[in-house]
Amino acid sequence: MGLFLQTAIVKDGDMGRIQSCLSEIAREYPDMNLNAQECVYHPYDRGVGILFNDHAAGFDPLAEALCAKLNATVLMLYIYDDDFWGYFLCENGREIDRFSPLPDYFDEDEEAVARYAGTPGQIARCFDVAEEEISRYIVRWSGDILDSDACETAYEDDESTYGDCWQMADFMRKLGFPFDALEQA
Repeated sequence: MGLFLQTAIVKDGDMGRIQSCLSEIAREYPDMNLNAQECVYHPYDRGVGILFNDHAAGFDPLAEALCAKLNATVLMLYIYDDDFWGYFLCENGREIDRFSPLPDYFDEDEEAVARYAGTPGQIARCFDVAEEEISRYIVRWSGDILDSDACETAYEDDESTYGDCWQMADFMRKLGFPFDALEQA
């Protein structure tokens, strides 16, 4: 079994309030297996990062619940079974964008492919970054990319290539929320 990981960025969030809200969510939604005391929190210049406890499984419902309780922008990022990464972006209590580089991982449904296409402009607007600095992450991992002998990185200064679930860390760094700060917290 591979890695299942969930992390979130709460733009302009307050750590104490976030911890309190996560405790409430854990009580309200026990099926998420969320334990606010076992999560790792890190304050960044423009918000708070959260590395969720092992076995937490909230994904988009957790992002929406946290966004609604905090009245804040929440970007939920995840790694699914070491196979791929993705995100759910919530604002004003509702999801406004989602992305997966393998949108047909579970179902070869064209509707799922469209639903998980991602919108670089939404991320750029919410996190005050230039769209051209993040748009090459929000790319479907097609056979051409995955079958290539020399997988490429999205940007020259990245560590992870297309096809590597840790591309998520490069993406977070470009948003100003480096993942390694959460690992070291």
